[in-house]
Amino acid sequence: HELEELEKMGYATAKTYAGFTAKSVEQTKNTSGGSTVVKIYYDRNIITLTLNLYGGKGDKSITGKYGEAVINATVPTKTDSLFNGWEPALPATFPLVPTFHTAVWVNESDTVTADGCTYTKDMKTLLTAQKDITTTTIPDGVTKIGENAFKDCTALTNITIPNSVTEIGFFTFSGCENLEYNEYGNALYIGNADNPY
Repeated sequence: HELEELEKMGYATAKTYAGFTAKSVEQTKNTSGGSTVVKIYYDRNIITLTLNLYGGKGDKSITGKYGEAVINATVPTKTDSLFNGWEPALPATFPLVPTFHTAVWVNESDTVTADGCTYTKDMKTLLTAQKDITTTTIPDGVTKIGENAFKDCTALTNITIPNSVTEIGFFTFSGCENLEYNEYGNALYIGNADNPY
């Protein structure tokens, strides 16, 4: 009832917006009979993504404001294992509520290396690439390129991706400043000769 009484008296009240919290507002009743303008400011909520490293080493959380881009945590490491992304995958932007993500690992003995890249033994997932790689052709049959797979491969200029790839993890090409892209409709694409987009 207090809120209703304030509104009847001409006091401003903060509205509720998902992902935002209103800052406090001090108001006094206007006794001069003129109009009063009250500005109410909002802060974006701070959201934490908790990272379960599942025996690995690295950042245990990522924190940012609701709606901002998630800047990837340091790629975690684990003895005798290769990082294969997060379950569930990290969101592109900070969501409304905190979330929990678990590292997925592949034992190094269950991997194979070809053309500067490391794959799961079944050749379905590309896990990582050598940092000095300049060009590579991903074999047909690979269906996933994992999170951070080519991260900071600054010498990489060209990559051929087969049509069999249906999933590319977040931050896969982060830091690949020399990678050549196809441009179409004001957007950049990585593709192959048969499917340039």
